[in-house]
Amino acid sequence: MFGFSEAFIGEIFVLLLLVPVLTRPLFKKQKYADSIVTVSPLCVLLSIVLIFIYGLSWSRIITGALSVLVLFTNMRALQRFGSKLYIDYYSLAFRIAAAIETVIIVCTLVVFFFFRPPVPVLYPERTVYTGSFTHGFTAGYELFRRIDLVTYRYGAYDGAKPLVVFLPDTYTTSEDSEPRLRECAQRGMTVFTGDFYNDGSLQGFYSLLLKSGSTKRFFLHHLVNANETHSREIRQKLIARNTREAESLLVLAGDFAESVIIAAEGDSLETARSLHKKYPLFVRGVFDASAGLPYYERGWADLFFVQPLDAFFMFYKAERSRPGTVSFTDTVKRFFALQREERENKSSIRFAESLYSYMEELK
Repeated sequence: MFGFSEAFIGEIFVLLLLVPVLTRPLFKKQKYADSIVTVSPLCVLLSIVLIFIYGLSWSRIITGALSVLVLFTNMRALQRFGSKLYIDYYSLAFRIAAAIETVIIVCTLVVFFFFRPPVPVLYPERTVYTGSFTHGFTAGYELFRRIDLVTYRYGAYDGAKPLVVFLPDTYTTSEDSEPRLRECAQRGMTVFTGDFYNDGSLQGFYSLLLKSGSTKRFFLHHLVNANETHSREIRQKLIARNTREAESLLVLAGDFAESVIIAAEGDSLETARSLHKKYPLFVRGVFDASAGLPYYERGWADLFFVQPLDAFFMFYKAERSRPGTVSFTDTVKRFFALQREERENKSSIRFAESLYSYMEELK
């Protein structure tokens, strides 16, 4: 819509709703009830809904935080409206706070615009499953039951070519690689992939984060730059789980494909090679999905383009951890320079062309 993604429009809409709440001292008369203040709790609710639908991200965290801040600033006005009282006066402290928050929101809108994600040109076929590794997965959503697996199929499958099963890296999800997978579909290939949400490899709070479609993606990205010792321990548990996830995807792929090619990246590459040895007749070959991508780093995938603001926070944290002092301005310039360079290099197109050539060699 309007050349922007739905999630981006939702975030901008919430921020714009906050503006009249903060600027009402400029036009609100004392003889009227302060009804516009009721928009502030609505914005908090909408921020939560955005996270529930599209998942946690830095842009949604910022949107929610600003909504809560505006709600807190207007708490007295809400109480006054609830008591059916007219406006008495706007204090100087409130006017100053409202002015500062308005400036922050306007600046946030500008930042969001520069870090806006692109609009997908092709949407995959999405299927939800419930089940487990032990008893298998069944397609279909059941009310009051958690979704355990979501699969994505890019492109229609006609059986003329092997199905491509894509396995993301440890710290990424299938959605992070959308540009490459869409490019494959536009070249006549069919890509099948999925994300699991029935994690049992971690315990406690971490397990809850990985079992939720709203938090798993953000949590995995956070682990990229987490404490090295702590992150290594979690990574080993997630790698051990990769094989079960990959085998489950192969079982589902076998329902409509006679043979597959596994495209894997990072830690999933070893898993793919072991499955190739285990099922040589079904798995025709293994393609290194990170080969030939100069910008590829563990946990990054295509975040430069899929979630630019989240990618920037990861990039900034990584830059800060390196020896030497790097200014914030230089970090921003370097980030946009790398993003522009990779857009000009057309890495997604080169990936799709390399995978297509690999499939032709296997004929």
